[in-house]
Amino acid sequence: MKTLSPKSAWSASQATDFLESFDGPLRIAVTTASGFPLICSLWYQFRDGQILCATQKQAVITRHLERDGRCAFELSTNDPPYFGLRGRGLATVTSLGAAELLEQVSSRFLGDEETPFKQWLRRRSADEVCIKIEPSWVTSWDYRKRMAP
Repeated sequence: MKTLSPKSAWSASQATDFLESFDGPLRIAVTTASGFPLICSLWYQFRDGQILCATQKQAVITRHLERDGRCAFELSTNDPPYFGLRGRGLATVTSLGAAELLEQVSSRFLGDEETPFKQWLRRRSADEVCIKIEPSWVTSWDYRKRMAP
């Protein structure tokens, strides 16, 4: 990972491993037209150095990213001991590959079992978009040793 801060707790390969294996949502922050921040949790996939998220074209987060692609993001544990990764980057919104991405992230976060919720998501896939985040700066923190009993 070429964008990793030198003060990061993890090496580039550790940060990449975390991005590829973390099973929680990505929290993305954008600036609204009024200047206030907006935070949204999205399912994601890390591929080819980019963070890819699936959401609806009409989603509020989509509208703000289309106006201004600058964003910040975080992936972290919610329970002690705390560790995770945060960064910032430039996001673009595209409909190309969005339905396929939705299928991939829904299987990743919900499992392969066919459920009514997955069917509902699939029925809405025509209005799905892909948010592609190109990270420009990434850092990590890891309090597992500090918080050990």
